[in-house]
Amino acid sequence: MCLTLGAALTACDFGTTDPGHTHTYETAWSHDDTYHWYACGNETCSDISQKAEHLKAVSVSITINVVAEKDELTIVKNQ
Repeated sequence: MCLTLGAALTACDFGTTDPGHTHTYETAWSHDDTYHWYACGNETCSDISQKAEHLKAVSVSITINVVAEKDELTIVKNQ
């Protein structure tokens, strides 16, 4: 069980004999092509916190024609 207090501090109890054991995590995201996470701030620690998959960006392109005649404006969406 872990208790996370903000992005910088997470305390975990994995049944160790040291109940005061805590991890301090970096405040900048670490990442690869698929995930992002907070790395443990101690160079001998390989723990990570809040690992999540990147959201996929979706690009949408819409072409429209604008027709203006006198006092009337018509917008037509091309299919």
